Amino acid sequence: MAGEEFERVVTIPLRSVYEGPRVIYAPTAVQHVRRHLARHFKVDPADIYFANTLNELIWTHGRHNIPRQLKVRVTKFAEERRIEVWPYTEEGAKSRRKAAQAKDDAEADEAHEPEDDAGA
Repeated sequence: MAGEEFERVVTIPLRSVYEGPRVIYAPTAVQHVRRHLARHFKVDPADIYFANTLNELIWTHGRHNIPRQLKVRVTKFAEERRIEVWPYTEEGAKSRRKAAQAKDDAEADEAHEPEDDAGA
């Protein structure tokens, strides 16, 4: 299990943030995301690293108008017991799928290539 990591796409609802004071929606949303991920991925909240783009996504429309939910891509590093959080983008998912498919195709081509006879 040493060195293992896995990636998951998670949708985080932010509706509970709207129950508090309007002037602190964005800072509360950041704390809510951190608590939600710590609970579901069983890590310490201090070991959660946000990408700057995720923070910018929360603060895009100011501190009063936050999104109702966030779709994020979470990578958990088992050995270090930390997670990294990035905003989920469909383009990024497609490019990762294409890269994985190309890698699988290359491995399949190598397995089916006939061996050259050097002595013939």
